[in-house]
Amino acid sequence: MVRHIDPCVDYAFIRIMSDPEILLDFITRVFEKQDVQIKSVTIKNPIQNRNIADDKLSIADLLALDHLGRTIQIEIQLIVDVFLPARILFTWALNYTKSINKGTDYDQLQPTYSIWVLGGKMIDNTYAHHNFALYDEDRKVKLTDQLSIHTLELPKCPPKRKIESGLDRWIYFFEHGREFDPGKPPEELQTPVMQKVFKVLQEISQEEKEYLIYRNRLDAQMQAGARQNYEKRLLESLETSKQQTEAEKRKTKVERQRADAEKRKAEVERQRADAEKRKAEVERQRADAETRKAEAERQRADAEKQKADAAEQQMKALVEALLKKSGGELPEDIQKIL
Repeated sequence: MVRHIDPCVDYAFIRIMSDPEILLDFITRVFEKQDVQIKSVTIKNPIQNRNIADDKLSIADLLALDHLGRTIQIEIQLIVDVFLPARILFTWALNYTKSINKGTDYDQLQPTYSIWVLGGKMIDNTYAHHNFALYDEDRKVKLTDQLSIHTLELPKCPPKRKIESGLDRWIYFFEHGREFDPGKPPEELQTPVMQKVFKVLQEISQEEKEYLIYRNRLDAQMQAGARQNYEKRLLESLETSKQQTEAEKRKTKVERQRADAEKRKAEVERQRADAEKRKAEVERQRADAETRKAEAERQRADAEKQKADAAEQQMKALVEALLKKSGGELPEDIQKIL
């Protein structure tokens, strides 16, 4: 039975990269679009010097020096979380500070490069390869060449038909290597370096001691991945609960503000109604006063008429009395008055 080997399991990854020729090819492919010439590499922490019996020990990183003494860190990280960018920068800083000893002048600092092979997406775009540097985006100027951090996001791997460069081939290998028989590399991976790579996978697959170490590391990574996925889901659940609580608080606040606004509106309407009521009462009282005034005027007019009628009756009576007394003809001075 063919034992397929996943090159992204840290033990297999470091075993592959522990071959200087393979490592040099990989680094050269990563830097092929950058003005960095690397002629040779020396591995600072070879796998032979590590205690790999403890399956809790992380062996996913490799440190190398190029022919100019520049440090190159290579690491594989399958679980990508929100803290990874900070961890990448922190790890680079640790390696950078180790490039000189205490009391040494800063001009002795050597550039430090990092290459991270990632099993998940870290950047929200379609590019598998990124090269990060200290760069002023506004002025389009780089601060220094001392830092260069490369990331290879395997889920953005190009399809087989679109392998156009040596770096594309490496990314394709890491993403799909576990699918192939170590003894029969696929046509798209038939290069001298890749043949050496598959020979390493074949050794891990066929030698029981190596395969046992590989299986232990695979199990450890799966457990760590399951734990990280659980913690990630837990954090996401807590964040969702927090967001829901905040949303409910905002909703309650909005409802309370709406209720207060409705209450204020109702109070304004009540005050307006009271004002209209008072205004109507004033109008009614004014109308009543006008009615009483008109009635008084009418009564005054009636009294004046009654008085005039009474005077007229008295005058008629007087005239009749005078006529009777004078024998039917009024005196001349009376006629002038009438």
